[in-house]
Amino acid sequence: MNCSKSLASTHLLLLILVFAFSSSRANEILSGPQNSDVLSRSLHMPVRNHEFISNLNFSASINVLDCNDRTCTKQNLFRGNEVNSNVNKSRRNLLLSTGAIGVIGAGFVAVPFLKSWLPSERAKAFGGPVKANISKLEAGQMISIQWRGQPVFIVNRTDEQTEVLNSLTKRLKDPSSGSSIQPKYINNIFRARKDNMFVVIGVCTHLGCVPKYYPELVSQQFDKEWKGGFFCPCHNSRFDISGRVFNGSPASRNLDIPPHMYLDEHTIEIGNDEEQA
Repeated sequence: MNCSKSLASTHLLLLILVFAFSSSRANEILSGPQNSDVLSRSLHMPVRNHEFISNLNFSASINVLDCNDRTCTKQNLFRGNEVNSNVNKSRRNLLLSTGAIGVIGAGFVAVPFLKSWLPSERAKAFGGPVKANISKLEAGQMISIQWRGQPVFIVNRTDEQTEVLNSLTKRLKDPSSGSSIQPKYINNIFRARKDNMFVVIGVCTHLGCVPKYYPELVSQQFDKEWKGGFFCPCHNSRFDISGRVFNGSPASRNLDIPPHMYLDEHTIEIGNDEEQA
């Protein structure tokens, strides 16, 4: 995008230089000795028609085509008017040409300038599906990847972590995930396509903070009966290892589950699934 904006700026500068040169040239032509004199004459003596010439008071100051107020004839006046008309036409043609160049130049500048504001290929890819390699993700560990500008947690849960899920039902706001944002195929207590592998958007459903992962099943300052999961330090929202929110937390719903699918044993694609493919 920076490259496109630089190109647009270059085109705009070129257009300004062309327009300035054209305007300068026009002023030079119109203000030259010969044309300046002709224009001056035309201002002193505009000639409209033959009747106007017939009624002219020749005692007035006249300076047209090398004649003076005593020697100037009707033929001189007609000639002066003809030259003046030609100058006006030349001036009009020059202004029209300059304007046309400006319009064409503006078109050349506008196209790359507008294109510079379109989403780049990188930005388009940023909103599309992303792949994660989980081949080196050991039991109990978590990795975080970016999808659509937000973190996605992938946790390889241990058997000990998943075995305690049923015991937490009474402590949860929505243990069956009835009001959760998740794909239709996420319909079990594990909230996953594979029991041990948990994929969840790492954004607290309260005010959008990023919760921290606490895998150990040990007492914590924020929960004496902690069985592993996620804790948001912003306002003390707590979630179990399946992202279900505990009672007493300011967050109103469970953590969101993004659409995802397994491309093979070691690769997960976030943002896409069989239903969307």
